[in-house]
Amino acid sequence: MRYLCIAVVSCLLTSHAQAAIEQQLAHCATIADNASRLQCYDQLAKASEHVAVSATETNANTSPNPALTSKLATVPSLTPPQKTSVKADAVAEFGAPRKEDNQALEQIRYPVTSAQKGLRGGYTVTLANGQVWQQIGSESFRVKQGQTVVIEKAALGSFLMHVDGTNNSIRVKRLQ
Repeated sequence: MRYLCIAVVSCLLTSHAQAAIEQQLAHCATIADNASRLQCYDQLAKASEHVAVSATETNANTSPNPALTSKLATVPSLTPPQKTSVKADAVAEFGAPRKEDNQALEQIRYPVTSAQKGLRGGYTVTLANGQVWQQIGSESFRVKQGQTVVIEKAALGSFLMHVDGTNNSIRVKRLQ
């Protein structure tokens, strides 16, 4: 009979603690800031570890300990974490075009010193400035030594090469 009473009391206390944890999980889920939300979940995990340790200690004892029972019944209240300070400059510059990008080169134009066709049909092109560029893909392209090529920035950090005066371009990557 005594064990039955202990089991019933511990079930009631853990269900109360479970309801409190679910409420705090719902609170953490409403926090918009990622870092603050993560911190809220971390605090909740620490609190639930404390509750689990208390529950096992209560079940191990033959008579319930009032101090442990009170700890188990009241899960520590989680306060929303303080927002981390964000630099005002970073906030002001968010989404604005970078100043360095305005001065960066958008394209280069050099004569070809060497153009070698690879085994799979792609070209490896050496420019007069010493840069070596390799064709990515299998598009049809023709370039000869002495022709001037234009290499320009494309989407997602890629580069396009075309012979000066033509519209046919290929995607390339820099080797050297």
